Amino acid sequence: MKNKIEKLDYLFNQDSINLKTFVLLLITSFLFYYSVIYGSGFYNDDVFRINSGPFGWETLGRYFATDIAQLYSLNNQVIVDASPLTWIISISLIGISAKLIYCKFNKDYKEYASSLSLLFIINPFFIQNLLYRFDNLGMILALFFSVLSFSLKDNKYSFLFKVIFLVIGLNFYQTFSNIFLSLLAIQVLLMGYKEKSYKEIISLIIYSSIVFILANIIYILELKFTGFNNSRGDLIPFNLNMFSAIYSNIVQGFKPFWEFWLPYKNIIRILIPFVALSILIKVSVKRLLSLLFCTLIMISSILGGMVFLQSVFTDPRGLHYFSALLMALGVIFIGANKNLKLLLLIPVFICFIFSYRVGNMQKIQASFEKPIFQELAVDLSSNKEIKTYFNIGSITFSNYIKDIRKMTPFNGFMTRDGWKTTGAINEYAPKGLVKFEWWSQSLKTLENYNNKKETLNLSIDKSPFYKIYTKGSNGWIVWL
Repeated sequence: MKNKIEKLDYLFNQDSINLKTFVLLLITSFLFYYSVIYGSGFYNDDVFRINSGPFGWETLGRYFATDIAQLYSLNNQVIVDASPLTWIISISLIGISAKLIYCKFNKDYKEYASSLSLLFIINPFFIQNLLYRFDNLGMILALFFSVLSFSLKDNKYSFLFKVIFLVIGLNFYQTFSNIFLSLLAIQVLLMGYKEKSYKEIISLIIYSSIVFILANIIYILELKFTGFNNSRGDLIPFNLNMFSAIYSNIVQGFKPFWEFWLPYKNIIRILIPFVALSILIKVSVKRLLSLLFCTLIMISSILGGMVFLQSVFTDPRGLHYFSALLMALGVIFIGANKNLKLLLLIPVFICFIFSYRVGNMQKIQASFEKPIFQELAVDLSSNKEIKTYFNIGSITFSNYIKDIRKMTPFNGFMTRDGWKTTGAINEYAPKGLVKFEWWSQSLKTLENYNNKKETLNLSIDKSPFYKIYTKGSNGWIVWL
């Protein structure tokens, strides 16, 4: 047993494993993400999966996400809701991931480790990942394995394990592998602030880059071997315009981070002079170069390989650099004066407010919608001649959340448009009566409705919420 533990020491910093830090990080994770459990909403794809029952992630190359959902569903035919257990596991995994980062940094960067691991947890982008009742566990397992890969020691013994764990993460949710790069950026910055040699810094960048590239190559080969042919985007053509297209993609990828802080710009401005001062205090060539390397690696982590696609996915749930940027700010402040880290309470407080606004809106909107959808289901069932109803538009928002939504970045992830409203209706309506249509299909239905609405019969008027029009065996639910 002792020999096994000694061998493990080649891979992982065991000395930093302690219960006190683990409990602190776990509590912080639950405090920050509890709002998702409190809201307990059905978010986006949830309304399709819970009505239709498919897993479907294997068609997106997320094979292990399907496997884990089949495991908690206890079958491989129909997905079964295991909330709030999946949320509890996911939130715990975020805390465990933070503990892995603490173990990675605590040996050589002891004065930074606690603060950086706490900052890792504070990520408003992760909230959108967690909002998905069925997707969240697969996504957060991708986070865990990507962080686990990073947390192993950077030597020849751990190289293969790093690659394997990254490949496992890619099989859960591809974009989370990019967090490996953003954490590498933090490590490089720490090395510069601790005056490590240039050879050590360059060696780490080369070593980690090989790990990341090799893992992605293996994953691509796996997709080829399994016959995967579903692509969400074409590559940028190789010509003189490719560089401007890549630059545009990077800007698009960074925009959500900017959009998050924009409503609070007057508060955030307080930090700017302190950031500048912190960089200038104890300034050295090595610190400045490490800051430059950190910036370049962080930019590459915004989209990772997606930067080469013509059309990039820039929803917060697909971008994971947010907490790494807070961590970089933490390194700069602590590197100047450890007391300056207290300034980080400003952005942390803003992030906490955002988190609980999101949960609050989920809770209020669900309570508001319930009687409306129940009455609608009764109205839909009252006309036996109608065999199929189509949904036009989306249910209105509760007056109680309109101001919160307007004043919160990304509208607090509160959306009900189109197919999301249809899915919500199907919780109450007889199965199959309201046709579920994705966005492209619903646009055709809307065009068809507009072309014939003058000839339709107004059967039910439930203003200010909805009206029901009919013709022949079809009906249209029109939201006001």
